[in-house]
Amino acid sequence: MQLAAERRWRDVRLVDIAEEAGVSLATVAAEFPTKEAFVAELTRRVDAAMLAGSDGAADEPAHDRLHDALMRRLDALKPYKAAVASIARDSAAPLDALCAGARLRRAMSLALESAGIGADGPFGRMRVTALTALYAGTLLTWLRDDSEDSARTMAALDRALRFAGGLTRCWPTSGWRATPRRA
Repeated sequence: MQLAAERRWRDVRLVDIAEEAGVSLATVAAEFPTKEAFVAELTRRVDAAMLAGSDGAADEPAHDRLHDALMRRLDALKPYKAAVASIARDSAAPLDALCAGARLRRAMSLALESAGIGADGPFGRMRVTALTALYAGTLLTWLRDDSEDSARTMAALDRALRFAGGLTRCWPTSGWRATPRRA
């Protein structure tokens, strides 16, 4: 991620990563055969950080729990912001390396579940799809937000979640208005 922060992601090669780490290319390739494998590992770590703080807020509204989970995710990404920008800039489609379909959908499913909102079944899949889209938009705001407290990002995420909550009022067992989860 340091190399991605220093130069264009498209210019970072596995051999550069091996050299920077002081190991052989074979060692790097055994663990991370592609650059996308590094992004997948970063995603795994960021998801773990998001989930680590998900316990203990069961009495808060679902909106707040979901907002907190997604902000924990963005906070975990913060040390890699320059790398994230580089990866996003050099992707074939906007944010496709970071938002690689299944990987981001899994992360958003975990975010919903950590907030006590169902992500299974047809309405759960709709919630995951909606959250994936609004998170991608929030990620673009986050990339441009240079404030220390991420105020613009938090406001954008709050607006997006409120909008999504309004849309889901017509869904049975609406996700964003879910009751607090039980212990």
